[in-house]
Amino acid sequence: MGPIILCETKEASNSYTFSAFHQEISTYEEMCYYIKEYFIFFVEEGIPDDLLRFVINDLGIRDIETDWKLLNNDKDRLKRLFSCRNYFLPQEVANLMKKYDRHMTLDAATRKSRLGDEYLKQKRYETALKCYKQTNVFQNDARVCYNIGVCYAHLGDLDRAAHYFMQSYKIGGKKKAQYAYFGILMLQGEFTAVKITAGTDYPAFKQEWDAMKEAFAKMSGNDSAYQKKNRIEEMKEQYRREVDEWI
Repeated sequence: MGPIILCETKEASNSYTFSAFHQEISTYEEMCYYIKEYFIFFVEEGIPDDLLRFVINDLGIRDIETDWKLLNNDKDRLKRLFSCRNYFLPQEVANLMKKYDRHMTLDAATRKSRLGDEYLKQKRYETALKCYKQTNVFQNDARVCYNIGVCYAHLGDLDRAAHYFMQSYKIGGKKKAQYAYFGILMLQGEFTAVKITAGTDYPAFKQEWDAMKEAFAKMSGNDSAYQKKNRIEEMKEQYRREVDEWI
């Protein structure tokens, strides 16, 4: 069940959709709720021009238009947007601005990485990849390498996914990265390689893999190349769901 939002302002006849996280709104209160929930998008990317037009023209909050032209930074614009009506108490607005300031004290690479995390949660894999690769230090960050592997796995680029899962494991030594790498190899038919590489850890990995065992079993037998191709795609999709559970 979605959140219940009490609305005091008018409902717009035309709705607005936040493209970054696929939420549709038609009231000021809904807008405030989702900006707070997905705050990092607005801290990093600012207030979209079309959202401002929606507030002015569709919600009829025209008093913000003159003030907006006098504001020269995103923090002040956010603060003004939050203060248009009575959804937030003054202390709540102040707390959000403190949250804004804390985020802006982070280095550029960390901020881009966190934005990438948010896009990954929204299954915007190509956009998440762009964010991660803009950090410039992603090759040395185990968590970011893992998430890049997740993106490539979902996009169907298994070779790159395997590379970044292994890179993540080499840097951080976490089993979930190693198992994700083994999972890619299994999808590519490198069963013996997985068993040899995993060594004494193979039984533990096998437990993780068992959730996909049925899909994998469909690959055996004398099916046609067309049938095998379809089953590979089924396995890939199953693997992508498994990866999401490991994040």
